[in-house]
Amino acid sequence: MRYPSCPGQAQRVAIARALINRPEVLLLDEPLSALDMQLRLDMQRELKRIQREFGGTFIFVTHDQSEAMNMSDRIGVMRAGKLLQYATPDEIYERPADSFVAKFIGDTNLFETEVLGHEVNGIRVECFGKPLLVKVSDGNAVPKAGARHSLSIRNEYIRLGEDATHCLNKLDGHVIEGVYGGANIRYSVQIAEGFLVQASMLHQRGASRYSPGELIQIGFDPEDALLLSEPIDDRVQGARI
Repeated sequence: MRYPSCPGQAQRVAIARALINRPEVLLLDEPLSALDMQLRLDMQRELKRIQREFGGTFIFVTHDQSEAMNMSDRIGVMRAGKLLQYATPDEIYERPADSFVAKFIGDTNLFETEVLGHEVNGIRVECFGKPLLVKVSDGNAVPKAGARHSLSIRNEYIRLGEDATHCLNKLDGHVIEGVYGGANIRYSVQIAEGFLVQASMLHQRGASRYSPGELIQIGFDPEDALLLSEPIDDRVQGARI
């Protein structure tokens, strides 16, 4: 059978053929991988509409993290055949089970820390030679003093310059680069030898930008920094959601 040549029509025809017998579960394995960005977004909306009308369960396999977040009611993150976490998109993003999940879903900064002790408002850790106050991921045991853990701070939770002065945790650094992305600007800030912090700031027309080499302070509050259950896991490649 020859599929229609219009972009996206092949996917629509394949889905229609799969649904004609009304299966209880439909497996979609990378169905949009061959489409360009705008058509992929259109097909994501179309698939969600079809699923709502059809009423069955769609299992959507993808390597595209944003696609998983956009499409899913619940996400399962797998590595080497093992299910690491199964939860709603916001739970996966805000409360990842480990450093692998944190790095694979969305943009985050991951740093090794040493636990110094417990306080009323969180856990005191040492990072880059500075004491910082952070939170523990829900469901994880309270870490012991002296233990080494990974710390996850999402790019958009990092505050820069004047905004950082109101944060409880502060670090000094200098700007390496700022990349304009339309709705936001992504800054790379070196805070220690060999360590970069990525910060995503909402871009406002006419607002001043930070320049490479400029000295700057970064900041974040305890609730924005999540202490995970284990050291950093760098094996991100090859994961599937």
